[in-house]
This record gives sequence, C-alpha cells and structure tokens, in this order.
Amino acid sequence: MVCFIILLTTSFVMFVADPPEYRYLYALPAAVFLGGYGYAAQAGMYPDIHQMTYLAASLCCVGALTGLSSQKTSRIGNILGMIGVSSGIAATLGFVKPSNELLVQMGACMGSGEYVSLFKCISQCICASGL
Repeated sequence: MVCFIILLTTSFVMFVADPPEYRYLYALPAAVFLGGYGYAAQAGMYPDIHQMTYLAASLCCVGALTGLSSQKTSRIGNILGMIGVSSGIAATLGFVKPSNELLVQMGACMGSGEYVSLFKCISQCICASGL
C-alpha cells in the first residue's frame, strides 16, 4: 500500500502535449474494493469472500501484465498491479487471521525488505542487461 501512495504522489515525466492526469482518483476503486472486502469479511456475509477476493486480485494482476505490455497503457498497468497485490495481501491476512505477534514478525520482514530496497540502492547497482 505504501508503494501505491508513493506512486499517486510522485510526478512522472510529463510532456507539454500530455493531458492532465488525476492519478489520485485510482485510489477510489482500491479503497472501495478493500473496504467492501473488509466489511463483508467482518460481517460474515459470504462464506467464500476470501476466494472471491483472491480471484479479483489475480484478475487485477493479469490485467497489470496486459497493461504493462504497451507504453500507452503502462501507467494503468502499474495501478492495476498495485491494487491486485494489495488486495491479495489483504485477503491473505483476512483468511489467516494472524495474532499480533505474527503481524509484528510479518511487518519486520516487510520493513527489512523495504530498507534493503530503498536505502541500499541494490536496483542501481544491477543493470537491466546484467540480469
């Protein structure tokens, strides 16, 4: 979710002829989707809400791959990918119902990965052609 917020607040390379973008509006479907899932999971309305959320998350990820295949649709592909991954994580956490201790361990693992990614600049040391 942090990546989603960073993407919505950063500016991309814009040319003079480009129309204005309203990237913050992409947060609305993500919030509605995650809020609807949270409400339905708490209320116990549908016994298969986790599987429906997994399906929607996987469709978003497949749509992201499709969107990333073209330069014109790459921005929507990034947004769809972030919505798909964040909803998949939310569905997993909702299904597992981890204890507070396990949530702290999960957060520590994710935080250490973010630390290595952001502050150690590993991505700048490896060239794309070097892979």
